[in-house]
Amino acid sequence: MDSWSDCVYKVWLIQNVIAPYRVRLFEEIAKNADFDFRVVLTAPKCRHRPHWNYDGQSLSFPVLTMKGINVTSSCDSSLSISLGLIPSLFWRRPDVVICGGLGLSTLLVFFYVKFFDKKYIVWSEATQDTKRWRKVGRMRSRLRRSLASGANAFIDAGTRSREYLQSLLSEESRIPFFRSYNCVDGSAFSSCGLDTFTRDKLDNGDRKKILFVGKLTERKGIPMLLEVYKNIIETSNVPVSLEIVGEGPLESDIKHFEHTTKSAKIELRGHVPYSDVAAYYKCCDMFLLLSTSDCNPLVVFEALHAGIPIICSAHAGNACDFIVSGKNGYIVDPADKDRIVQRTMEVLSWDLRKRHGAAELSRQLVKKANYHDSAQAFIDACENLLPDKA
Repeated sequence: MDSWSDCVYKVWLIQNVIAPYRVRLFEEIAKNADFDFRVVLTAPKCRHRPHWNYDGQSLSFPVLTMKGINVTSSCDSSLSISLGLIPSLFWRRPDVVICGGLGLSTLLVFFYVKFFDKKYIVWSEATQDTKRWRKVGRMRSRLRRSLASGANAFIDAGTRSREYLQSLLSEESRIPFFRSYNCVDGSAFSSCGLDTFTRDKLDNGDRKKILFVGKLTERKGIPMLLEVYKNIIETSNVPVSLEIVGEGPLESDIKHFEHTTKSAKIELRGHVPYSDVAAYYKCCDMFLLLSTSDCNPLVVFEALHAGIPIICSAHAGNACDFIVSGKNGYIVDPADKDRIVQRTMEVLSWDLRKRHGAAELSRQLVKKANYHDSAQAFIDACENLLPDKA
């Protein structure tokens, strides 16, 4: 879709690429907004996640793809450099631009809005932890402060991302904030069943099962996950297995660990089609995520919808909004191995009544992370800035 509607006001949302879990969010915004909404992609391809590359013509909301390049910086990230953003901004002149984060595209938008007296919104998942992981130095910190101070509104992804954005502003700042949580299709996780094949495939007898879902990298806490598991199998009175769904550079380390560690039982599932992932949550006793840095991992929402108890790193941005200590899991320091082992053993010993209570609480809390409300936050932020809407 590439034609402008007859609406007076134009809103652009700039992204490097479109993540699959964003598609429904953008559909909701486009469907419910009274302004002309368009997603603008700064580069045509995402090299470190090729399965995220969409044909804009196949989507149900308007997409404008810029000429640009995408450079892989690590197994976890890439950098998009747009060659056509500034010319398109000057030619099309959107009234409001929503920028993902405080990077290069936001800097270009900053100059555009100052020149044409337009508005821009910063949409960010960043936290103090991701700032440290990305090694943001003084110059970049000053630039981020300038870009944040020039914004007309913020859309944050949770409490910790809001705290980080507020740390970039002066105490006198009155820039409004809006909340848009990440979302997943909860129905797939809360109502999934296990067919006979899946039950047989996942059957580990009477073993307790710990689940990890994600990329197999150091940032996702895989080395600590293995250390914790080793301590557990050495001290537990019942056998415990580890289900790992995902792939990545540390796969060989995991296989070596299993071969050299007595009593270790690790099921390394590799890449699993998303439609099948829910079954793993339903058959395991708890979910364990020990990321050293993680903006807002979707696996937390998947675990919440599935009703499985969660032990989650304090460095996962959305954990504090959805995990109540001792009720549906625990938030832990991912470097404190002894504490993680203690909490994991405790959760594995929860009885059926405790688990039912945890599942009910998780499913109530995760209701606030839904596509309708998350899309409405974008609409409200934009309407707050448009003259005839405010």
